[in-house]
Amino acid sequence: MKKSIFINAMSRNGSSLIFQLLAGHKSIFLYPPRVEVACSKPRGWPFFGFEKVNAYEFWEVLSKKHFTFVGDKWYNLQRKNILDDENIDYFKLKNNVLDLFQKIGTNVTKDNLYKFFNAYCEGFINLYSQSCSEQYCNSKYIVYQDDHLYNFGPQSFCNCKNNAYFIQVIRNYIDVIASRKNMLLHHLKYIGDPKNMTLKKEVIDAELTRCFWNIICAHLNYEFNDQHYIVLKFENLHNDRLNSMLHVCNKLNIEFDDILLEETKTKSDILVMNGLLLTESSLAKVSDGKSNDRINSYNKTLNEDEINNIKYIEKGFNYIMPLEVDELNFYNEIERFYKLNVHEIENNHILSRWVSLYNENRFDIIMEEYSSLNYGSANAKEAFVI
Repeated sequence: MKKSIFINAMSRNGSSLIFQLLAGHKSIFLYPPRVEVACSKPRGWPFFGFEKVNAYEFWEVLSKKHFTFVGDKWYNLQRKNILDDENIDYFKLKNNVLDLFQKIGTNVTKDNLYKFFNAYCEGFINLYSQSCSEQYCNSKYIVYQDDHLYNFGPQSFCNCKNNAYFIQVIRNYIDVIASRKNMLLHHLKYIGDPKNMTLKKEVIDAELTRCFWNIICAHLNYEFNDQHYIVLKFENLHNDRLNSMLHVCNKLNIEFDDILLEETKTKSDILVMNGLLLTESSLAKVSDGKSNDRINSYNKTLNEDEINNIKYIEKGFNYIMPLEVDELNFYNEIERFYKLNVHEIENNHILSRWVSLYNENRFDIIMEEYSSLNYGSANAKEAFVI
């Protein structure tokens, strides 16, 4: 059976970059649309909290969590459910999928869930194009991406048994704050020097809480399934790409190819519907092209007040990871952050609660509370000091 790779990145952390680097390798097929396992309700479904359903109900619920992105630039992409995308023949897709379901059975259970999930995705792949189908058939892995999927841990995917691998990309959190700020400014249609606008302290606090949880969760997830879990540093994917991708090849047991060093970007390939191949610097958009830094972008984005707020929050931790860590030692630094901050995490009411919920496998509650700290297009106006 085809093995799956789930890209588990937090938004603004570089999931698009690893997606671009994996594109084109003969052993890897990138699933064209996006199945929103974590971001769409029911949270984590079908892998988390799954109960037996009939095949048709499985089709209905999963199709509502299945999205394409339409547009030619990252900032004009429109997210569409596949049922509403006029470029997709809904009835043909439905018949394709249900025909494949019939070959497996009439009911979806925890034991055959992975087969049904694969069949659903194969139904879409076979419908889309012959070349798409051939690429899939010749590959060893199929890659899925959904922002914030890391919150559900490898435990949620136990019905995938040994067929699932996970890649979590972690970026320096100061740049994550900067990227979040630039994205919020974009939502406000702001063009100019981002330093002239100031994020509220509670916005920085909320995003840093999510960033620290991202690191903590990487440790917990890796500890649960270290053979199938890959943690990568975003900056190393730029500055030490060869060693980073050799590490990926070693974990996945695939042959290294120079294509893994290239950032694949396209406007015509089937993969454009995932939205991850149409990426540019958010700083470049906000600054009207005056800067496009992706590493240490905070230097040109965050002002003195924002930097001071970050430093104040950092003081609540005993150990902070260095900005520069080589790939081979990156996980060791993640583990060190967790172990040297055990008491600090216990004294942080949000992080300590999430660790407890994680240990109880209540990933759905974590995801709801984690999402409540998000600042995006809906509340961009509330994010800045007036």
